[in-house]
Amino acid sequence: MSSEASSKYDREFIYRENAWELYPDVDADDPWAKAPPIDYGQDKIAPQPYYSETAKNQEWDKLWTKTWLIAGVAADIPNAGDYFTYQHGKESFIISRTGNGKIEAMYNVCAHRGSRVVLGDFGHVKSFTCPFHSWEYSLDGDLLKITDEEEFPEEAICPRGSLKKVRCETWGGFVFINMDDEAEELQEYLGVTPSYLDPYHLDQWTVLSEVQIEVKANWKTGVDAFIEGYHVHAVHPELADHWEDRQVQYDCYSKGHSRMIVPFGLRSSRLTDELTELNEPLTELLKQFGVDAKDYEGPLDNVRKILPEIKRKWAEENGIDFFDLSDQHLINNPSYHIFPNATINAQGDNALLQRWIPHAEDPEKLIYSIIALLPPMKNPGETKLINMADQGGDSWQVDVDETQARTRIRAERGEDVGYVLHQDVIQMELSQMGIRSDSFNGMVLGPQEIRIRHYLAELDKYLTASD
Repeated sequence: MSSEASSKYDREFIYRENAWELYPDVDADDPWAKAPPIDYGQDKIAPQPYYSETAKNQEWDKLWTKTWLIAGVAADIPNAGDYFTYQHGKESFIISRTGNGKIEAMYNVCAHRGSRVVLGDFGHVKSFTCPFHSWEYSLDGDLLKITDEEEFPEEAICPRGSLKKVRCETWGGFVFINMDDEAEELQEYLGVTPSYLDPYHLDQWTVLSEVQIEVKANWKTGVDAFIEGYHVHAVHPELADHWEDRQVQYDCYSKGHSRMIVPFGLRSSRLTDELTELNEPLTELLKQFGVDAKDYEGPLDNVRKILPEIKRKWAEENGIDFFDLSDQHLINNPSYHIFPNATINAQGDNALLQRWIPHAEDPEKLIYSIIALLPPMKNPGETKLINMADQGGDSWQVDVDETQARTRIRAERGEDVGYVLHQDVIQMELSQMGIRSDSFNGMVLGPQEIRIRHYLAELDKYLTASD
């Protein structure tokens, strides 16, 4: 990168119009530019939709059955016959790689008597066989065999049933489904988000780990907790030594999507004490990328200036391709909210997909899903990676075990989702308790919480749309 090109990124952190801009000198069309502000007013956010059975039913009819939902990762089904299942609310889906290499999505419901056809999370089959009466279906859902078909009257089985298909498209290695046959195309729905995330080439990444846990909170309570950095200083004080949690840029885009850019590799501006040496997180960060803190001569509270160089050297040694990533991709932790219920964090050497999935029956419960992603590399078993879900804990750097079978862990304890995310699980449930109180008359949101107002405004469009 030339000095002329890099100069527009040299000045960081400007506060104007009640918002932080990370790179105030970039042009409006720059991928790191601040999005134009949107005024949603200052009204309190009503608490009832966060626990109401009526709201839950409205959301099912007008939101979940109308929007694109991330069902999983295409890397989990690389070969014909591979499949995984996805549960969303009351519905279960089979996502399958067919014989022609296409990915199909189907309701996991037998056309005979409604039994679940697939019971496991992942697998490989030549065809799908219902466990109830052994009706058999092809990889793309066509009915192949009816047990004792000769005993059925023709009019009972004509036309022949099949596994009902669901619209299915992919982007960035993620598999999306939509229960609405009339919904817009996925790329149109996603808007500008793909253009910002495409340089990471997430379609080439694989899954490092997947954990799910049931949380006693509404799905919106979950989303709200993860699309603002305002809570970090209180809920995650461990991150203050290597994250900036206050001077965060928030960008709102069309159709409810949004982004926050969290600067990485520096101490929080909330901390004002003088340092005499690099703190442990920054020391470990340098060590992760092959630099001994004894050899570091820069600012004790900020290693951002050397991160691009040492990360690129580390990536080259480990066969990781950073070719399309700018220096800004390597020193920031952007989090993209894919409306309605998913976020994607990416840094080049690690990425995280999180989803807050509504519970099938209880509006005050959600299924929290965390998928950590792994970039393609030369020798995975010899490479230590940062576990974004566990930063602040004792094991935030992890070894890659290529021999480990692909599993979906269903955690019983919050501690099992990772050190930092356990703190969020606790806070989600505390927030839901208070939202449910008769004494609470609405949420008061500040500028750092603008993304909450933004997606709730989009949600309201769906709920108030004419049938």
